[in-house]
Amino acid sequence: SVPWHSYLNNPLTLTADSFSMELRNNDQSGRKIKERFIYIKDNYTGDSTQIYQLGAVNINANENAVYQFKFPFQFTDNALDSADFSIISSFITDDYDYAPNNSYTIRQIFKDYYAYDDGSTEAAYGILGEGARNALFAYQFIPLEKAYLNAVDMYFNYSLNQGYVKPFYLCVWNSKNGKPNEIIYKQEGVKPQFSNSPNQFIRYKLEQAVSIEDTFYIGWQQTAQVSVNIGYDINNNASAHTFFNTTGEWQKSAFTGSVMMRPVVSDKTSYTQNLPLLSKIKIYPNPVREILHITNVPPKAQIKIFDITGKNIINLQNARRAINVSHWQSGIYFVKIQINKTVISTQKIIIQH
Repeated sequence: SVPWHSYLNNPLTLTADSFSMELRNNDQSGRKIKERFIYIKDNYTGDSTQIYQLGAVNINANENAVYQFKFPFQFTDNALDSADFSIISSFITDDYDYAPNNSYTIRQIFKDYYAYDDGSTEAAYGILGEGARNALFAYQFIPLEKAYLNAVDMYFNYSLNQGYVKPFYLCVWNSKNGKPNEIIYKQEGVKPQFSNSPNQFIRYKLEQAVSIEDTFYIGWQQTAQVSVNIGYDINNNASAHTFFNTTGEWQKSAFTGSVMMRPVVSDKTSYTQNLPLLSKIKIYPNPVREILHITNVPPKAQIKIFDITGKNIINLQNARRAINVSHWQSGIYFVKIQINKTVISTQKIIIQH
């Protein structure tokens, strides 16, 4: 799935030109399918439109028949911010046949997220074994247009005695040479949450919106030697977009399936109330060797600096805004500025001696 507004801007390139249907005759003699047709149902309005009549066909006893059809439909603008369609393939058989077997449905939902999964979990995914503590998982997405990443939807499987409920860091990376590169956002203290209904995602809002225009990755850094036990859809294969790192090198997943994790995007940031503050705060130089300056910070703000592993290096409140980092190790760090519990800025700095 892609965001509804992104689909409407790119309908020709995003709609499949054809699809296939498979029917089986379980009878001991040949049977005739009297009529086949495909139609679209708008699940918001309940309206159905017959699209395509395919005619009759014969199927031999105990055989499968696969038919490929050109898809004759494009999803049209409903003037809403989301859409929900059912594509229904139906056929007519003899009156004594079991009628509920005579159709099947593909549901297409457009909301505000990108997704590889179909919304149904059949298994669980996580990183176990050597290197699991501090292991990294990254999920690749290629945005159709410039937008803001405001949240991440995730579905976690229940576990016995909540054995897999461990905190993790929610991370966002940019891309280099087809792999995750630098962490551009990191949020600490995130824990698996559970919904009241099967396959119902939980939305994790980012403390600060992240502008995305090119390939990006969402994922996590584990803090324990156990799996995060996130939902895994085995019917849709996103292994080409699935990366993990337990040794310092990114590798593609060898498993066939899709992690139930979705980036939530918008054409505008949902954090506009913080933009005046963000425009005034200055952190320099970057890269820095000795003295890091942080200026125009609101009087009641708290400054926290984390290393690349998420370890909290320093906390400052109503203190000096010139920090001596000459004795810190070279590498990537994150400066987080917050007022009370509201984060107003997270910026990456590089210490380079």
